[in-house]
Amino acid sequence: MAKFRPPLWALIWLALVLLAGVILLANTAIVERLMDSTGLTAMLYPGGRSALPKVVHPAPEVPEAAIPEVVVPDITPLSPPEVVVPETSPVPPSASVVNEPPPLPATPNSYRLFFSRLGPDGRMEAVEVVRELPAGSTPLTATLRALLLGPTLQEKAQGAITLIPQGSKLLSARLKNSTAVLSFSEEFSHNTLGNEGLLGELKQVVWTATQFPTVNDVQFLIGGQYRDSLGEEGLSIAQPLGRSSLP
Repeated sequence: MAKFRPPLWALIWLALVLLAGVILLANTAIVERLMDSTGLTAMLYPGGRSALPKVVHPAPEVPEAAIPEVVVPDITPLSPPEVVVPETSPVPPSASVVNEPPPLPATPNSYRLFFSRLGPDGRMEAVEVVRELPAGSTPLTATLRALLLGPTLQEKAQGAITLIPQGSKLLSARLKNSTAVLSFSEEFSHNTLGNEGLLGELKQVVWTATQFPTVNDVQFLIGGQYRDSLGEEGLSIAQPLGRSSLP
């Protein structure tokens, strides 16, 4: 039995119809006008075209790389301005601090000797020098005997002088509790500079002796004897003298 083959014109016509249908379906506006003109809309949709469900087409996805990146600037909070406190000058030490004995030098066998010098105001003031004394000697006795010998040439060049009368000798030195009992020769009591000279020589001895932690004050003896005073103006030495008791 021979197979039925449609004629060529029928195939061409069918292809044109299908093409037209595709075009019409792609253009919904043309389809809607065609359906309205032929009455198919009223037949198929009695409730009107508004009753048709709306088809929401999803928005096309945009590749992530195509979205411009928004860079938010990094805003660092401002720190409060630094408050600089000006350095204040150290408070001048009070008289009680000045009268405290200084610590002994760190070098072994080195001790302080206190001489005098003329200050800017024309008054005598204490000046200290550091001496290295022979090892094995009693520190208190060694420093006082070095003090009686006076300043060296180098120390004199720096303005140091001694107010202790020339020829003064240390006869004995002993420690009674915290008081250094010192006996000097008669020359020690005769100062040609008067009361200021006597005050200066006592100050040199007291400051030199009280550098040692075990010595708080000095009891002066002349020729091994206690005296009430020295000089014509009667500078009292009846009681032990410390740094705070000498102006």
